[in-house]
Amino acid sequence: MLESWRSGLAHVAGVDFREGYGTDVAHGADAVLLPFQLATDRYGGKPVIGFAEVLSNARNDGYPGKVVTTPPFPAGPVVTDSDVLCDRLFFTFSACFLAVQRHNAVSRAERIAVLLIHLEGAAIIKFPEEVAVSAFKRAVAAFDIG
Repeated sequence: MLESWRSGLAHVAGVDFREGYGTDVAHGADAVLLPFQLATDRYGGKPVIGFAEVLSNARNDGYPGKVVTTPPFPAGPVVTDSDVLCDRLFFTFSACFLAVQRHNAVSRAERIAVLLIHLEGAAIIKFPEEVAVSAFKRAVAAFDIG
């Protein structure tokens, strides 16, 4: 499953690939990216359409101390067009990276340097791989990561 990700992002510094259960691969991460529904149910927060959040994890559940939520989208029809999906995923990754930047700007003691994006846990696996890899690559380039 990770081959498309590995080959598509082979030249991006700072991107590491791990396989396994979410908490088993969370070592060394400062935060984990989770879908807003799961994250706010488990860790609190208040979802706002179009905005990602950084939440604290005090549950001692094996995940890092910070949780980055995906931004909720307004209700609407299911999107199947690859270009629209790519744009939505780009927006999702970008909103998450922006939330991390905002968090780091005000929280020097608990900076997020390593963000775990578990493809299954973050529900990214449900999208076509080439679309997801392309969107992630665009977001990484837009935020000058790596």
